[in-house]
Amino acid sequence: MSIKVLQVDNLTKIYPNGKKANDAINIGVKEQEIVGIIGPNGAGKTTLIRQILGLLKPTEGSIRLLGKDIAQNPSLVHQIIGYVPQAPLFYPAITTEDSIRYVLQLDGASGTELKERTEATLDLLGLDRFAKMPGYQLSGGMHKAALLAVAWAKQSRLLVLDEPTNMIDILRKQNYWELIKQYPKDGRSVLLSSHDMTEVKKLCDRIYFLVGGKTIIEGTAAEILQMLKMPVEIEFIPRTSQQLQEGTDGSVALTQSSGIYNASFEDLEIGMRYLTGLMKSGGVEYLKMEAPSFEKVVVDIVKRETRPE
Repeated sequence: MSIKVLQVDNLTKIYPNGKKANDAINIGVKEQEIVGIIGPNGAGKTTLIRQILGLLKPTEGSIRLLGKDIAQNPSLVHQIIGYVPQAPLFYPAITTEDSIRYVLQLDGASGTELKERTEATLDLLGLDRFAKMPGYQLSGGMHKAALLAVAWAKQSRLLVLDEPTNMIDILRKQNYWELIKQYPKDGRSVLLSSHDMTEVKKLCDRIYFLVGGKTIIEGTAAEILQMLKMPVEIEFIPRTSQQLQEGTDGSVALTQSSGIYNASFEDLEIGMRYLTGLMKSGGVEYLKMEAPSFEKVVVDIVKRETRPE
């Protein structure tokens, strides 16, 4: 049975102005798991993370790390969590190498161990040539890379990442995605908050979707796609007009413009059956199929949940 590294139960946060940023949120992160949190701006993601880090006190509910409530055991946050903030924070005069070394020293490393762990982290994240650069010389993307390196060096039980690859170039981002996928070993886990739907779909074992401070849906990317089936559109030019009768049962509504036909279906499976019929009856000269994407599903959820009643 997997151990829950993080368990959030009925978490509610109401600010002094009466705004309810989180509303009875329940999430969990098991050992060796990457869990994603997604949602539009103002959904309550940042408030949730700040409470998990112990920076905000919940109005109601509890947060447990390895089964212990952080309200009674606040030191657990520092012992268990490594954190990469959304904003590219940095100290202008401190080098990348010294930032990593300082965090490792706080973790108890010294001597040869300190040197080896610092060098290994710089090498793994491709920051060797930036090791001696002070913060003021780094770009925004490299500040984010340095923050990831600092958090990575500790090898914490739970790595909390808030938009970790935002501002980072595409090649380095791809490398970091592969590293993050490998992080959940030896009981380690990742909690990822991101607006990058490709990142979330690629990395996360499970996803929590927040809108208006509430968790409205939870599951894998595939499960969310299945729960919210979206129309599939097929554009095609048949080899003969006779195919439109022979290849289908006549129940499909078609539109036509400049010789190109368009058919919409409620899900991918039905669309594929129709396409198979067309191919068996003679094939097509032109074909374009717009299948549902995870990003489209996310947009659809946001529109639905934020639509005025």
